[in-house]
Amino acid sequence: MAELLNAFNELLQRFVTLILKSNFNEDELVDLCENLYPYYVKLNISKEDDIELKVERIVIYACRREQLAPLLMRCMNLRPNENWREIYEFMKQIKLELLFDAPYYAEEIAYAIKELRNTFERQEYQKAKLYSVLNERFSNDDLKELSFLLEIDWDAISGENKKVKIMNLISHAANRRMVDGMIWKICSLRPDIKEMTFYRSADDSKD
Repeated sequence: MAELLNAFNELLQRFVTLILKSNFNEDELVDLCENLYPYYVKLNISKEDDIELKVERIVIYACRREQLAPLLMRCMNLRPNENWREIYEFMKQIKLELLFDAPYYAEEIAYAIKELRNTFERQEYQKAKLYSVLNERFSNDDLKELSFLLEIDWDAISGENKKVKIMNLISHAANRRMVDGMIWKICSLRPDIKEMTFYRSADDSKD
């Protein structure tokens, strides 16, 4: 069962990393962690660090202190998202089964972990594709039109430049379960872009 437990812990670490990278800017990462790890943040996380490095250091530190769950809960409180809540509840159930019923349900737990990993990979792939298409094929006026069609206030989306606003727009849509609607609108506005562009094929997936 140690192998399954390690796989679960790796998955939880990946989940937290995905949330931090996708929904918090560099200054917010420092603010987010100051209450949890004040001394560590002051000593090891500087504003000059790349955001990827910030996230990596914070997650590794939380893992070592067995504080991934508190960090995850803080993230979810600051960025309410029903998708995350459902995934978190599912992961809690897997953890309970690992701790108490693993000898009897090892195959089912392994399958659940694999499916959850695939879910994270699909989300990462989809966000990357959305960002690429919106950045390359949509002007600022086009993005305003897309936002209007989705009933999103483009001017209320934060960001100092187009790229940052696109990232925040995608996160805004994801947090409100609007990604499928966004994809449909993009394909309607750009008929040459096919819907399957945003979904991983079986050949793209890795076990």
